[in-house]
Amino acid sequence: MTADSFTLSADRAKSGETAVNVEPLSDQTHSMKLSGFDKICAIIAELIGVFLLVFIGCMSCVDKFGVTPIHLHIALAFGLAIMVGAQSVGHISGGHFNPAVTVAAMIHRGIDVPMGLAYIAAQLVGSVLGYGLLKAISTNEAMFPNGEENVGLCVTMPATGLGIIQAFFVEFTCTGILVLAICGIWDPRNKKHTDSTPLRAGLTVAVLVLIAGPYTGGSLNPARSFGPAVWSGDWANNWIYWIAPTLGGAVVSLVI
Repeated sequence: MTADSFTLSADRAKSGETAVNVEPLSDQTHSMKLSGFDKICAIIAELIGVFLLVFIGCMSCVDKFGVTPIHLHIALAFGLAIMVGAQSVGHISGGHFNPAVTVAAMIHRGIDVPMGLAYIAAQLVGSVLGYGLLKAISTNEAMFPNGEENVGLCVTMPATGLGIIQAFFVEFTCTGILVLAICGIWDPRNKKHTDSTPLRAGLTVAVLVLIAGPYTGGSLNPARSFGPAVWSGDWANNWIYWIAPTLGGAVVSLVI
């Protein structure tokens, strides 16, 4: 979730280094000018970023072992997981860690469609692996706190009594706000203020999860909801967490 136009600097190209420079979107740079190896590294970075998001975020939801999480605790965990991922590998891939953000980047022509689809595939794999590791190191009681095998830990679902349309627009609106903040990071006029990008992106996610969590679980990210659904087999209303965030991000990216 940092930026998403990538070029190899001349000095690095001459020296054979493969790290990439992460720059805000601009009219001059609309695609990833990377070698095949660099593209593979960027795709793997997206996998790692979502792996960290799901593993750290969902681990914070475990209500066992003498710790009862509160909503603020969970929101901060998801936000700080984004910060960790952005700080660790965001400079390699641009740190999308979210299919809705990647779609927004494709609309802005900051990343081409084939690479964008590769990012999304990697994000989904990262989510499955992150939740899978959490499941492997946790007890069955921790992963299925309600005692039902198809109602797993960290599975996003609308709150009881909340209508489907209401849940849809909560995810739509909050993801739109997230992409609005990301577009601000991508703005070339913000080019000199990127040192704190991981922290700003993380806190943005944290506050949005904090407000949306009681309504929908505060996904704002199809990949974040994908891994828990795969491992738990709980797909009830999962379409909301695919369509609403993607549309919310796309609408904002078209307007901005």
